[in-house]
Amino acid sequence: MAFALWNCPVVLTRTGCCKHCKPNVRDNKVNRALRFIWLSRFRSRNRSFQKMVLGSERTLGQSFQEVVIGNGRIGSLLAQAPGMKEPIVVNRGESIPGDCYGPIYVCTRNDDLSGIVERTPISRRPDLVFIQNGMIQTFLEERNLQNNTQALVYFAVANKGDAPVDGGGTVVHGKWAEAFAQRVSSFGCKCSVVEDKTEFMKRMIEKLLWICVMGPLCATSHLNCGQVVTNSRYLRDLEDLVNELQPIAETALHVKLDDGVVPRIIEYSKKVADYRAGVKEIAWRNGWFLERKKTPLHLSYMKNFISLDEP
Repeated sequence: MAFALWNCPVVLTRTGCCKHCKPNVRDNKVNRALRFIWLSRFRSRNRSFQKMVLGSERTLGQSFQEVVIGNGRIGSLLAQAPGMKEPIVVNRGESIPGDCYGPIYVCTRNDDLSGIVERTPISRRPDLVFIQNGMIQTFLEERNLQNNTQALVYFAVANKGDAPVDGGGTVVHGKWAEAFAQRVSSFGCKCSVVEDKTEFMKRMIEKLLWICVMGPLCATSHLNCGQVVTNSRYLRDLEDLVNELQPIAETALHVKLDDGVVPRIIEYSKKVADYRAGVKEIAWRNGWFLERKKTPLHLSYMKNFISLDEP
């Protein structure tokens, strides 16, 4: 009898074969005993993750295997999550596994997304989990990936290998939300699963506002996030920038944010006080706002980084 069942949900068929890893176990009493032992261990680790794995769709002959694409600050952190099964790490140019099922965490720059989607087998594309900053909704909709799992990371990792500084607001929405939340929780950061898509969109807009406001402020002032929000001049500009950009995002995405956006941005900035945001991936961040409307203060800050025509 094969004892390859300790890491397997043991979804047995009437013939006594496991649908998950296909060991042939003929003794029904043994089947029941092994299933009870495994489920007891798995339930004690994470009830919600157990439900997700046992309830997920799986193809006969495939095994559950998490994949991390990218080995930078966030990718390496997810891959080395303590107490979790080691994922397959896919580096630049390497093939993406098509013979398993489970979440594929995309931890790359936004400009690499198109190539990653193209390299992903069609059958595996619904498993892609997007963890990018910036506005990627249009990109996802154009590729029919708008219902994929998305996460908004509210922890900062200054350099690869550093411990994360938790801002406490990480959220995830979609099919593989529970798997991502468990992996994030394993290294001590809070992560909430958001079931409602509209609520997730609100959180996404707030994260976009944070990175698009703090990036220019930190880069211009040469201050860290915590210093920016304790400097009277830049704190005033922070509030004015939010007031300029928030209506643009709300109009474009047909979502109304809850009151208190500025205080929440300040609160998060204080939690990651030593982190210095930058002006990066402009087309996905500040450029998204500028394409829709050039507002005075935002325009004055962005002229320090890119060449812009007057409106």
